[in-house]
Amino acid sequence: MANLFLNCFFIILVYVSGWFLIALYKKRNDVADIAWGIGYIIICSYLFIATERWTVLLVLYSLILIWGLRLSIHIYNRNKNKKEDYRYQAWRNEWGKNFFWRSYLQVFILQGFILLIIISPVINAAAAAPV
Repeated sequence: MANLFLNCFFIILVYVSGWFLIALYKKRNDVADIAWGIGYIIICSYLFIATERWTVLLVLYSLILIWGLRLSIHIYNRNKNKKEDYRYQAWRNEWGKNFFWRSYLQVFILQGFILLIIISPVINAAAAAPV
């Protein structure tokens, strides 16, 4: 269980860091909202591959896949061809020269940490499900 949880932690860390780089390139932190649902899909995909318990958890993984895709597609379509979300713009202005680190820590790493907390029951279910 601990190894599975630690692997998910590192996957999420790399995942949110990658999205942070995308945000820097696009100059839009609201891409974190699009990444939110996909993060759950990434972790479920890892659990599906890493454990041999997928037959028991296939319904759970499928429901998370559907929800994550629906959410990310909805947010992408809502934000497409619009300016960055006003909340992120306000933070960008407020943080000034500290924007880089505050953005990384307060938007992306925090969101990854919350993702890990919320997905932890699924990680636990994957570790505890019968083979």
